[in-house]
Amino acid sequence: MPYLTILYLSNNQIEGPIPNSLCHFTSLVTLDLQNNSLTGVIPNCWGLGQIMPNLQGLILSNNQIKGPIPESLCQLTSLIFVDIQNNSLSGEISDCWANTTLSFVRLSYNKLKGRIPCFNNIISKRSEISDGFYLHLNHNMLSGGIPSCLSDHKNLKVLDMGKTMSQAKFPSGLVPKILRNLKYLGLEETSLPALSLGRYAPCLISKSWTLGIIILQDPYPRCFSNLIAMTSPDTSSDNFLGDVSEVIQGIERTYTSTLPYLVDIDLSFNKLVGSIPDDMTKISGLMSLNLSYNQLSGTIPENIGGLNKLISLDLSMNKLRGSIPASIGQIYTLRHLNLSYNNLSGRILTGIQLQTLSDQALIYAGNPYVCGDALPMKCKIKINEQGKGRSDESKGDNEEKLKKIGFDLVVMSGFATGFWGVVGCLVLNRRWRYAFFKHLEDGYNWLYVKVRVAKAKINRR
Repeated sequence: MPYLTILYLSNNQIEGPIPNSLCHFTSLVTLDLQNNSLTGVIPNCWGLGQIMPNLQGLILSNNQIKGPIPESLCQLTSLIFVDIQNNSLSGEISDCWANTTLSFVRLSYNKLKGRIPCFNNIISKRSEISDGFYLHLNHNMLSGGIPSCLSDHKNLKVLDMGKTMSQAKFPSGLVPKILRNLKYLGLEETSLPALSLGRYAPCLISKSWTLGIIILQDPYPRCFSNLIAMTSPDTSSDNFLGDVSEVIQGIERTYTSTLPYLVDIDLSFNKLVGSIPDDMTKISGLMSLNLSYNQLSGTIPENIGGLNKLISLDLSMNKLRGSIPASIGQIYTLRHLNLSYNNLSGRILTGIQLQTLSDQALIYAGNPYVCGDALPMKCKIKINEQGKGRSDESKGDNEEKLKKIGFDLVVMSGFATGFWGVVGCLVLNRRWRYAFFKHLEDGYNWLYVKVRVAKAKINRR
């Protein structure tokens, strides 16, 4: 097959090693063997003798391939896209990658060791394919820190080093350069030394900051309101972002095509100290905030309700004190709340949205001075304030009733609008009406045939 340009055999049950003969498809542009049961090693025959001059994409992810990454891959002068994640690759990543035209490198979930090479991104003639560089090396056993040569990537968009190294080094002088166009930065559980990213780094580059997700192992920086992508997220399509796993609403989820729409700050499982900065409450586009498992103290900011797009808020396992801000009850998008195991005190919140959250007791567990009807510890009213307490409770009940009535009206009006929006279209549009009922009739005929065939088979038995 001398003229074959695309070989697509993914999502099958192909076993055995990758044959050397694949290296001799002189016209091949894309080779996709992902999601199979391939074993053995990657052949070391690529690019030898100027063969395969047109290969741009090599996809071998989600197999059982072992051994090192062959250096002959570096000789593929047109190679742009390499995805070999989720295998059992071992050994070191060769320095030969410094002279390639790669735009997308995904080597995540392997057993690679040694230092991270430069991956210098030589300008490719095929600029219409991608205008950035995307590097996924998470979940390996690399060492030596993040190389300074990454500053040569003026359009680095993804840098994912999470859970891949210990005692990582991130020279602070590189921050304004390599973070300028990032859309995703993953450095969780990399033991970055304190202040290695610079506490005020976002302030220095706020005019061009496009970062949509932050996952750091570092004391958090100030000037959060300058994170432009988090106040006005850029949801433009970017097919090279890849997939990212994030813990949202207490559940680990994988984001692929919806990743550009996710605005998330995850600083959990670190050694963060001090109080939650008020500036963080100005990130109006934030959808998820996770500061759990740290050593944060002080109070929860009173104006945290300014995060009016927040879906998930997790402040558990810290040393926060004081009362729970009433503004949390004004976040009507909230679906997950965890304030457990702090030193909070006072009454729990009773907003309409908060009452829809499941298992109220778990939200406030481990706070010995928090009380409420949904908790084992009930709130008590002092004798000299009993009359005032009853008056306040009566006033609060009236407010809750009014809110409930308003909520019911909104739900009913929404239902009526949606119902008549569909039914009205069918009534007024003859073509839609015919198509709809024809679809129902076809479905009925298909189901009738299936039932009759099944009944006939049963009778023959």
